[in-house]
Amino acid sequence: MRLCKSILFSVFVVLFVFAGNRAVLGNGGEFKETRYRGEMQMGEDSGKIVFSAAIERVMFTLNSLENKYKVIRIQIENESKSAIPLSVEKDEMEIILEDGKKMTGILNLREHAPELWSGFKPELRETLAYPEVVTARPQGKGVHNVFLFLPDPTLDLLPAVFRYRIDSLDKKVVEMKVLLPPKR
Repeated sequence: MRLCKSILFSVFVVLFVFAGNRAVLGNGGEFKETRYRGEMQMGEDSGKIVFSAAIERVMFTLNSLENKYKVIRIQIENESKSAIPLSVEKDEMEIILEDGKKMTGILNLREHAPELWSGFKPELRETLAYPEVVTARPQGKGVHNVFLFLPDPTLDLLPAVFRYRIDSLDKKVVEMKVLLPPKR
């Protein structure tokens, strides 16, 4: 009986906290994703590269990897005619948070946290590893994931902007910004 009361109390507290927080349950109580997008044109006839990410605020606030890192998945869709070489040593990702502070993300967790990395199963290491190339759609799958690790497990501010510099693209910087929600 005591356990049942404890569970009911816990559920009540969680519901009360979420119901009172408009940032969590705005617009009819739905959980909302913040979507980001950036594009880079690869020449007049070569097509473009689309960079995107989606973050759901509640899960971003609650989740961390080993209480050390926040993790954001960036999708790169290469609609150009050429593959894009990536460099784990030379490429960089910086984010600007909602409050204007800047933070450098980690693209190479293997190098940055080798003990943590070695504890992952091989399949997970393969998934999380920074890709060597983003193939063009006609030559391969054309869509690749890059995982960005933010070294602040308590971070609850969302990025306002991602700045991704890819060395092989003449060190050009693509900015991924928040997409405005569609008007109803």
